[in-house]
Amino acid sequence: MSVIAALATTIPACILEGVLGRLLPLFLPATGGDTTAARAAADHLLAAYQPRTEDELCLAATIVGFTLQALDALGQSANPDLPLTRILRLRSGAVSLSREADKARKALAQMQKNRTQPQPDEAQPAQSQPAEPKTATPPATTEPAQSPNHIPTEADRLQDLRIAESIKRAAARLSGIPGAEIPVPPSVATHWPALQPL
Repeated sequence: MSVIAALATTIPACILEGVLGRLLPLFLPATGGDTTAARAAADHLLAAYQPRTEDELCLAATIVGFTLQALDALGQSANPDLPLTRILRLRSGAVSLSREADKARKALAQMQKNRTQPQPDEAQPAQSQPAEPKTATPPATTEPAQSPNHIPTEADRLQDLRIAESIKRAAARLSGIPGAEIPVPPSVATHWPALQPL
């Protein structure tokens, strides 16, 4: 059974045809313009990724499309009559397309993994547990914990300089806005008091 036929019960036909229609031009040259063969080839490659939802289908189509375009660019770059700059541009494009196809593969794998794993609420039936008393907890700080004997390193100083410059630029942008004020990160104020904005 084709992936398109299997998904036809859950995904609207216009979405299926839209995705498949975008892949057909990539297969037509290899099939001599035979649209039926091109549809079968696209369907076969999409089926390899086992899409079950619209998002998975779109990611599978992205993977197929980027991979075929990367192969096409590599094939074109093998022409010795092309100028060197064109060859390098084609190879660079192929690398970029391959990288994007790999990102899409990882995203699809993660999406399918999440689909197959039961949700935490579904995994265990709800059991009545006594409610723990709620206590007020202080808000968590975003600053990393440092020992009281921490001696700032050159890397700390350079990071704080970058932060201070960023604060100064933001303060300059906001200087015309009444009541706008930029907080100074505690690491800047603690380690390098001279960096505090005026």
